[in-house]
Amino acid sequence: MNLPSEPVETQSPLAKRLTRRRSWLVLAAGLAGGLIARRLFDGVAPGDEHGLADMSAAEPILPMEEEPLPHEVHLSTTRIEPAAVRPPVPPQPVTAIEPDPLIEAPQPSPPSPSAAAARPVAAPSPSPPTSPVVAGGPAAPARAAASVSANGEPLWLRNARPFIDTGSRPAIAIVIDDLGLGPEPTRRAIALDQGVTLALMTYAPNLDRWSAAARAAQHEILVHVPMQPLNPKVDPGPNALTVSLSDDEIRDRLRWGLGRLDGYVGINNHMGSRFTQERGGMSVVMEEVKARGLLFLDSVTIGHTVGAAIATAMHVPAAERNVFLDDVPTVAGVERQIAVLEQVARKHGSAIGIGHPHPATLEATAQWLPSVASRGVAVVPLTSVMRRQAMS
Repeated sequence: MNLPSEPVETQSPLAKRLTRRRSWLVLAAGLAGGLIARRLFDGVAPGDEHGLADMSAAEPILPMEEEPLPHEVHLSTTRIEPAAVRPPVPPQPVTAIEPDPLIEAPQPSPPSPSAAAARPVAAPSPSPPTSPVVAGGPAAPARAAASVSANGEPLWLRNARPFIDTGSRPAIAIVIDDLGLGPEPTRRAIALDQGVTLALMTYAPNLDRWSAAARAAQHEILVHVPMQPLNPKVDPGPNALTVSLSDDEIRDRLRWGLGRLDGYVGINNHMGSRFTQERGGMSVVMEEVKARGLLFLDSVTIGHTVGAAIATAMHVPAAERNVFLDDVPTVAGVERQIAVLEQVARKHGSAIGIGHPHPATLEATAQWLPSVASRGVAVVPLTSVMRRQAMS
């Protein structure tokens, strides 16, 4: 029987080497593709862990929370104690704030629902180092804070801008978060129309000077308090409030942040999709907020937040964010969300939008603000929207 002969190898040595090299390249490409797919599956683009590929490394902008769906609209009602709601009063003369010699603070101008041109604001020069911020606890004692003024007003009313009655026009509050960490974005935010509310990060450098510049420009100020997110890969920053802390540790960290600046009307949360679901921790926060006579704005970084509900139960003035402006941080994306914010305001009489100091957010907001009057809406400080909602 004739058996089939073994196949004759016809490849040359060079062809063999090329075949082996091609096999290795295919294998390497497969491994690289798998790693990239895993990164994308985890929601992190390769080389862009914080979604900041188009941002300048010199200007730190923090990552947004992942939990809210893009373009989500959250509808809510402001809760304010009836005694704190007062009818509109004529604007009172504004007490001039002596500017820091290291800051060229803009001159106060009469309140207006829309802006003219943006005002230049200089960044503060580096100040002598303060006590270091550490993740394990507060770095410095908090300043003493009176909860009411001499005439019995709570602190949030004392530090609020005069109430702006927009009449039949829908009222919109714009809050810009994460300020103080980058000089240029913070300057640009302060230069926006004074109806825009600014939220300064607790651990930002030169915080007292940025807050003085913001107040001199007639902005309302919030303290932006970092809180634990659901995603353990996302760092909310130093002295963040987390569910693992004791009540005393939560209180100490909150007091540390509140003690780093003056003149604010209340707080709102930075991230916090995990912490704002924790009734015990949020109750500790509201105890301190109430004791200081402040308000609470829930950024609503997750739908299951208990922040506003606990604030209401404890008689703390509270409101909730309706629209995030920059889930898509492009000019076109922000413009779409501003249009959504206008629609919410027209339907419900008022709305609260939160943005971040991305270049696109600041650019789109600055372009939109001069047109608000012609569009039949008004941009007013946060407290004006809250009082309008509470009176409706």
